[in-house]
Amino acid sequence: MKKPFNFSREQQSLQEIASHREVVERALRRFYDVKRSDFADDFGGARMDNVKTDLAERLKELDRVSSLQLLAAVEAALRIDYIQRCELFKKDKVSKAFRWTYRWKTYRAGLVDDILQTWRIQIPEVSAAVSELKGAFKYRDWLAHGRYWAPNLGRNYEFNSIYRLVEPLLDELALLDSSS
Repeated sequence: MKKPFNFSREQQSLQEIASHREVVERALRRFYDVKRSDFADDFGGARMDNVKTDLAERLKELDRVSSLQLLAAVEAALRIDYIQRCELFKKDKVSKAFRWTYRWKTYRAGLVDDILQTWRIQIPEVSAAVSELKGAFKYRDWLAHGRYWAPNLGRNYEFNSIYRLVEPLLDELALLDSSS
């Protein structure tokens, strides 16, 4: 008998990631606030337009790092669901399709080509949202691999738009809970 997958249970929820991002953004804005009593200690002779540019760059980087975390959490949720559906021998059509993939690839199923594609085929009503998510994962790949190429993503991605895509999609997919 195959040993069950050992989940770490350290994955973050979408809400935890969003909350962390919000706290860091507020901290950055306070740090760059000219009304702060020790502003001159940190930005002494800096021109205000340079300070504003620096803040904008740091907020852009926060958005990218938070987007990477968000998409990593989505991948974790999808992979946990895939593994649990296979190991628990669920009877729904998605689980049956996953088990076919699992026979050949076990835990090495591809996120886009195997897991997302199965959802898209088995639950046609989420097809458009899954296609959008595939595009977001191209953005995630660009971020995760060091941003050394000019991405051709077809649209701009930012944290809030990704969050608005993934939160309802994950709810609609009714993923299995990793704490089971």
